[in-house]
Amino acid sequence: MKILWQTKSQLLQKSFQDGKLNSNLNGGNTYDLQAIFALKKHYDIKVDDNAVRKDHEGILSYLYRLQMRTNPADLVVMEPFPVVFGRRRKSQQTVAVIHHIDPKIREKSAFHRWFFSRLLKKLQHLDRVITVSEYWNDFLQNEGCSNTEIIYNSFEVSAFSSLKKSDADFLRKYNIPDKRSEEHT
Repeated sequence: MKILWQTKSQLLQKSFQDGKLNSNLNGGNTYDLQAIFALKKHYDIKVDDNAVRKDHEGILSYLYRLQMRTNPADLVVMEPFPVVFGRRRKSQQTVAVIHHIDPKIREKSAFHRWFFSRLLKKLQHLDRVITVSEYWNDFLQNEGCSNTEIIYNSFEVSAFSSLKKSDADFLRKYNIPDKRSEEHT
């Protein structure tokens, strides 16, 4: 199976090419890179050069390029910009990865309101929409996306393997609710 990951982020593309996490990646791009690396263990996956916005490329040139070019793949994973402005082949399975929809950005301008409105409409027509929490899953379903699935953000387990504390201490230290305790109170 050939998978094509569509992002406008040069930094995500470079991290993929380098095979390591760049410390300048934001949380969403870090999640995306971890997903790409997990998929790479089992599938032929590439970051789509056509979807990455180039240095000094005007927004209109970038948007035009997204509309004109599609690469063959069995599955295309799309981030928000390619969802809104890109084009896909009908024979391709499509999945979107949505981390959040920032209401402050959404209300920032007429363009942003249009962008998020179009994003929500286009998501409804994809094969699957992956989100990172129950909150965003519920939000997207309330907006008409019945094709959602949650894949939670991960963390590097080995970073916590040296902890010699009990589970309760760990949960308390990181302010994680202990559902077992809540059920017994």
